[in-house]
Amino acid sequence: MRKSMLRPTLLTTVLLLASNLAFAECVEPNISKSSDWFHSCIENDLSRVRQNGKWSLLNNAGQAVSAKYDDMHSGYNKSGMIGVKLNGKWGFLNKYGKLVIPLKYDDVSELVGSGLISVELNDKYGFIDKTGKVVIPFRYDSAGYFAEGFASVSVNGKYGFINTKGKMVVPLKYDSVGTFNNGVASVDRNGKRGLVDKTGKVVIPLKYDDILYHYTGKGIVNAELNNKLILFDNKGNKLNSTKFDDIGVLSEGLIDVTLNGKSGFVNKRGKVVIPIKYQGVDPFSEGLAPVALNDKNGFINKRGKIVIPLKYDEAFPFSEGLAPVALNGKYGFIDKTGRMVIPPKFDRVEDRVHFVDGTCYVHLNGEGFYIDRQGNRVD
Repeated sequence: MRKSMLRPTLLTTVLLLASNLAFAECVEPNISKSSDWFHSCIENDLSRVRQNGKWSLLNNAGQAVSAKYDDMHSGYNKSGMIGVKLNGKWGFLNKYGKLVIPLKYDDVSELVGSGLISVELNDKYGFIDKTGKVVIPFRYDSAGYFAEGFASVSVNGKYGFINTKGKMVVPLKYDSVGTFNNGVASVDRNGKRGLVDKTGKVVIPLKYDDILYHYTGKGIVNAELNNKLILFDNKGNKLNSTKFDDIGVLSEGLIDVTLNGKSGFVNKRGKVVIPIKYQGVDPFSEGLAPVALNDKNGFINKRGKIVIPLKYDEAFPFSEGLAPVALNGKYGFIDKTGRMVIPPKFDRVEDRVHFVDGTCYVHLNGEGFYIDRQGNRVD
């Protein structure tokens, strides 16, 4: 049961990185391995391997398809290239291990947006395309990646945004900036944050301690001031005058919120549609949400009606028609009618999304294994 909001900084970073990298199944090469051996799979049945302090690409037979490098990015970017470093300089390999952009840059971005890559040369940043052509000259002290057609850049400690033509569209006047998402980006000046749109117009004033606009849901913004959270849309319209203690994620049209230690749900317009009265709630999944009241857990529907009685010690969201519940320290699974499909006999269940492709990972007597939808062990 969620009781406090997880900050999205690390999660957002991971998600953005994952969305820019492409991975494929391969096998670990059957070769002798050094003590610092590291292996991960990437596209074209190739492995990214570290051996004796050097990185290279190997095929499934263990044959090298690239030279050896001092460093290597974690996967191919959206332009189908992977960054490599040798003797302090970076370049890019294609999907066949061929060096297609020379090793001449001091730094290169692992993320690609709008077909452009941020690179550093002689202490200045610019952007190149996948052929290595310089599209935006090297004139910035730092540069981010393009998101929704805009990239952050800085000069003399001040940040703004450029478009893919290199035109400055948000002036260099902020102390820090985020990335564009759903048409807006966070900006910071003198320790206060707000939001700007793609024209540079301030849509939420720079008076908040934090702005969370990647996290809750599309077009929904959380603004934090004095440890309280206010809901806005991405046009800067305040959706609810209430200052919440916590705001969760938009799931199936509803957002879980917490006020004075109690939780409930608002809709996308900020209206409270399920009373803020529960000890804790989790987001809706498959039409139902776990809720807790008087130290017992059950499930409500989107009208706020209790459809599965509050009688469990713990309850978690539904996936593939089943939800984990706990009774007397043991975990089992119920269906949407509340029928116990798999008796509570497990010591623990794994992950927030439990059943995936018909199986779920559980623990019993110190051993972890997968079970099917009938509770049978799957080896």
